[in-house]
Parts: sequence; C-alpha cells; structure tokens
Amino acid sequence: MDKKSIKGNNAIDALIKIRALLLAAGHLTTNDDETTLMFELIDAAENVINRVLESDK
Repeated sequence: MDKKSIKGNNAIDALIKIRALLLAAGHLTTNDDETTLMFELIDAAENVINRVLESDK
C-alpha cells in the first residue's frame, strides 16, 4: 500500500467515526431548540461526509 492509499483510508476511517459520533450526539439533547439544532448539524455533517465518501469511490 502506498502513502496516498494509507492517507485516503485514514481519512475515510475518520469520516466514518465522525458520522457515528454525530449520530450518537443527537440522542444527548433534552431541550427542543437544542434537539432541532443538533439534527440540523447532523444532517449538514452527514451531507459533507457522504460527498467525501462518494467522491473516493
């Protein structure tokens, strides 16, 4: 495996972990306003993550 492949794999691994953490964070809010904002953040982050993962294919 060359250095570029390793970097790419590490980036993808990091993005997958970020997505999982954001999804878990959505379950931690109790206030309605915070819940709304959290899900907007999760949606935005997932969109970015999915674009990166798709562009790597």
